[in-house]
Amino acid sequence: MSRLVNIKNVVQDMIDQGITSVEQVHRTIADLPFDMLEKIEPLAPAVRASKTLRGNSVSSVYEIIRRINKEVGKQTETWLAGIDSLIDERRTE
Repeated sequence: MSRLVNIKNVVQDMIDQGITSVEQVHRTIADLPFDMLEKIEPLAPAVRASKTLRGNSVSSVYEIIRRINKEVGKQTETWLAGIDSLIDERRTE
């Protein structure tokens, strides 16, 4: 594996970790109003349902972002393989 691919892997992992961190902060902040409203007994069932729906939506969005990161990583690795081939060709000339 080339040095460029190793760097790509490190960057891709860092992005994935960043996505996870942002998702955790997002969930924590987004839960605050739901947690407060859930204490009001007549509202609790509706709040729980809304909180679940919001949680599912958040999960879907961050999963899409992770998939995009993965696909960009695959495409970048393809490009880097081409660059490596060019470098190898020039070395053998």
